[in-house]
Amino acid sequence: METFFSELRRRKVFRVAIAYAVVGWVLLQVGELLFPSFGAPEWVLKVFIVLVALGFPLALVLAWALELTPEGLKSQDSIDNSPPPTDTAVAPIERCSIAVLPFNNMSGDPGYEHLADGMSEDLTTFMSRVPGLFVVARNSTFAYKGQSPDIRQVGRDLHVRYVLEGSVRTRGEVVRIAAQLIEAETGTHLWADNYDAANANALAIQDEMLAGIVGAVGSQIRYAEAQRASGLSAEELDAWGWVMRAHWVGRTPTVSAIEQMQLCASKALEIDPNYAPAYGLLAEAKTHASFITFTEKAHGLREEALTLAHKAEELDAHDPLVLQFSGAVHVNLGDKTAGVAKLEIVVRNNPHSAHATALLAYGVGSMGDFERAEQLFDRSLRLAPDDPQSWLYEFWHAVVLTHQPDRIAEAERLLRASLARQNSFGFGHIVLAMVLAATDRIEEGQKEIGKARKLCPESTFEALAEILIYSASHRRMGEVFVEVLRLVWPEQKPA
Repeated sequence: METFFSELRRRKVFRVAIAYAVVGWVLLQVGELLFPSFGAPEWVLKVFIVLVALGFPLALVLAWALELTPEGLKSQDSIDNSPPPTDTAVAPIERCSIAVLPFNNMSGDPGYEHLADGMSEDLTTFMSRVPGLFVVARNSTFAYKGQSPDIRQVGRDLHVRYVLEGSVRTRGEVVRIAAQLIEAETGTHLWADNYDAANANALAIQDEMLAGIVGAVGSQIRYAEAQRASGLSAEELDAWGWVMRAHWVGRTPTVSAIEQMQLCASKALEIDPNYAPAYGLLAEAKTHASFITFTEKAHGLREEALTLAHKAEELDAHDPLVLQFSGAVHVNLGDKTAGVAKLEIVVRNNPHSAHATALLAYGVGSMGDFERAEQLFDRSLRLAPDDPQSWLYEFWHAVVLTHQPDRIAEAERLLRASLARQNSFGFGHIVLAMVLAATDRIEEGQKEIGKARKLCPESTFEALAEILIYSASHRRMGEVFVEVLRLVWPEQKPA
């Protein structure tokens, strides 16, 4: 009964009844006064009273069945009476996504409109090649052309986590392209940079500017996603989220960090036992472990890593993350030809990835193609000069330089720069010790060995020797590295 009366109230039946009674009473009073004045017979008033009375139940029936809306009378069944959505009810954005807004032409010259539009269109195309990133189509974002929208509203409208916006300005003979990456939910600026070019040369170097923007933005999003995943509870993470969290916990080259990476990969596989990137991640974690622990376990870790990389490719040989993980494993653990072939595909499909480009540089350099390695290392640096993993790229570059006797001084400089950023990388201290030994600074080299062994007390010369042999460009070079290491390893004597 209570529900019935609630429904009567919702459909405004009580309101209609009261309104009808008031209006009916007024009409009867007016009729009683006016009908005699017009000489109407008495039965007319009686008929009028009956009609007003009969109209009462009819009005109640209509009130129950119909409702007056701005579009006219509608049946109650066709009207959505659910409460309007509130900001707190907005569904969370489930995937890593970005919208590239039209760049603003702020030069005052309509001639630069095509440059601004071209930057936006090309960035939309290039960003779509970033693995795991959903990019909103150009048709949706160009609706904002000429506007200055609230980025948080753009995020809600287009359902994206990130927004990239920018502008084209001129100052004298210089064209300046400005770009900034914003987290849509909070409006927080994650990255911003300017790219300058001479007026006459702006179009010619547009690709170079695009590469710089895409490389930097891709790097920033990767770490923003990793940081975001690190702040979510285990229940909130899907398989992709666990892979992203692994990037965050694995940003330092320590035993505990690598253990956390492996745990993240295992959690992803619990959610989806056939999730190929998780197998690739686990393979990479095992590879890192072999270079961080350098104990008798290193050989077993190497075999596990190769098996897991093979499993990942069996599940999805076309996934760019799988190819990148597998390529890194093979380049580091001996089959460099296979590793480089995989990384070539990754870089061809996503030429603006600083990480993949640096990995490929390390691979081709380890195989002896030093000229191309230099070009790729230089490109990687230009793509993302502020990449949080630049310490690792410097280390890879230094390792390639150690294969070139006339560039040992450059290798030392890069190793010291890398260790200044990441002093907990034991293998970095090992390689620096070898560089110092190669330049007859044995005592300095022994100090670096001491730092490495402090980070990994269980390390052995035999395990390191095996790592050096299979990670070198060829076996003879690896054997040379082992003899150099022998010079600074306390328990070893020169052969």
